[in-house]
Amino acid sequence: MDMKTIFIERKTHREDWTGEKFVKARFPIKEHPMDAELQPLVDKDKQTQAEVDSTIQLASEIQYRILTKQLHPVTRTFYNRTAFQLPRDPRVRISLDTELTMVREDNWDGQTRTGDN
Repeated sequence: MDMKTIFIERKTHREDWTGEKFVKARFPIKEHPMDAELQPLVDKDKQTQAEVDSTIQLASEIQYRILTKQLHPVTRTFYNRTAFQLPRDPRVRISLDTELTMVREDNWDGQTRTGDN
């Protein structure tokens, strides 16, 4: 089985008065097995020790939330993204998401959809 890399992302929305709209932090993991034991992929040759520590800390915080709140997958989303922006000018970026597919992953109706994942 091909082990695809997926991303776990935490997006925190801020109050308008702070001047920040949101803060996004993410880290890569292998797609299978996807369980509460999040093992982030770190590349110590390409990342500083501070980046590695930050990634591991983020994974620990997200794993803690999953376990304490007993969270389970509900929806898996696939899409192709095309982004447009001027070279060396990140002020404006236009993203188009196409071939959007949302797959139901819950078992609220008693039907198992995720297997052992």
